[in-house]
Amino acid sequence: MNTLLASQFGLITFAQLIACGATMSWIRWALADGRLRRDRKGVYALVGSPATPHQALMSACLAGGSKSAVSHMAAAWLWGSEHVARGAVELTSFDGHTHQLPGVITHRSTLDPAQAITRSHGIPTVAAPLTVVQLARTQNSILVQRVANDLVKRHCTNFRDILAWIDLVGDRRQPALRELCLRAIEVDGHNDSPAARRVCEKLIRAGIEPFEVDFMVMTPDGILLIDIAWPRYKVGVEYNGGRDHDGHLPRSYDRRRGCRLTAMGWRILDVDRGMTYDDIIQWVKDTLAVAQEA
Repeated sequence: MNTLLASQFGLITFAQLIACGATMSWIRWALADGRLRRDRKGVYALVGSPATPHQALMSACLAGGSKSAVSHMAAAWLWGSEHVARGAVELTSFDGHTHQLPGVITHRSTLDPAQAITRSHGIPTVAAPLTVVQLARTQNSILVQRVANDLVKRHCTNFRDILAWIDLVGDRRQPALRELCLRAIEVDGHNDSPAARRVCEKLIRAGIEPFEVDFMVMTPDGILLIDIAWPRYKVGVEYNGGRDHDGHLPRSYDRRRGCRLTAMGWRILDVDRGMTYDDIIQWVKDTLAVAQEA
């Protein structure tokens, strides 16, 4: 029982108590003695266990049954999206029933729970790509795209899986999310940087010669990655976003890194968020033209 309580944030269901050998009289005694408290109908909490947001989510799942999982905004928070604040408990049931639970926003789905449900922080949770698709039905497209980028950046999912869930759910009412996935798949890289992906998209639209993304260069100090590269001409583009490149240490590393690549014959174009796409495209065109004539 202790192991079960530890794995469920200090929670246990009535059925689990009985399976562990508890009797009705023991449960009544434990409640009266202050060892257990009723958390939800059929769910008990070990007195003294911390009432955390994770415990609240687990409690809702236990009350909803084995085919219920944290979903929508609550799942996005649990998966670690930077754009979702801790808030309401939200649950989807995959058993064909709508469960009415106090303080819980509930949904119902006919999807296969074996495919739809996984675990995050030990809590039954809707799979990350399905979480994004669910949000596309209830939230504005800007937030949905930000959450999608967050979860891909955190390696919880990828754009191909999100697109597959859009098709599986059969929901074509969210063209913005589909378009985001298709553009990201076309670029095929920069899962951690939406801004760098947009640079790639603009280069493709401008008809720039095909390039490689996250190109690996072997150096005496190990492998260095170039954001966008034309290996044939040893021309590369580095997108210096604020999150990863601001600050004394990142700038110092970027300088050393640039010197190593230059010593190996690379022309590295350092692009930042203050440049226009037209400027970037023209800079790339001019540099490639010079490299091709060399």
